[in-house]
Amino acid sequence: MIDQPNPQVRIGLAQVAASDDIAANVEAGLDWVDKAAEAGCRLCVFPEMAFHPFFPQHRGERRYFAWAEPIPGPITELFQERAAKHGIVVVPNIFELAGPGRHYDASPIIDADGSLVGVSRMTHIAEEPKVTFAGKSFVVDPAGEIVTRAGEGEELLVVDIDPAQVAEVRQKRPFLRDRRPELYGVLGER
Repeated sequence: MIDQPNPQVRIGLAQVAASDDIAANVEAGLDWVDKAAEAGCRLCVFPEMAFHPFFPQHRGERRYFAWAEPIPGPITELFQERAAKHGIVVVPNIFELAGPGRHYDASPIIDADGSLVGVSRMTHIAEEPKVTFAGKSFVVDPAGEIVTRAGEGEELLVVDIDPAQVAEVRQKRPFLRDRRPELYGVLGER
């Protein structure tokens, strides 16, 4: 009998609490990447605004815009170095300055060799009451079922996922087949 390779991928979700000390938050984030690598994770993901106090509820306060930085920039580059050191994919989240007056809640996607392979940007930052720590992070499978959930405090939520489930769910629920990209321009004009 031939042993089949394990199709599971171990991921780590760093559930963190950001203080007013951004440098300390970033250093703690780098430590979470170390812990994820030690736990055998191939991917380490951070929550929204992981290294800054959550400020979007203070709409228009200019002082927060000083926190924005380009991607790549100082924070991204630190995570690129740590990703390469451990051979782990890392997805931090920062307040990005993409150009004059263009700010995003952004997640740079850093490959295991440390290269920046993309950026996922939110087109808005949600307004919420003052939030310093949300907690209860969770992982869902491709069918939308919760696989595991973190508690209230800081922790590294480690879970093994099976990428083969994506193909199975797409066969059962072929939503991509029903996409109508030719209509997107019309929808954007409304």
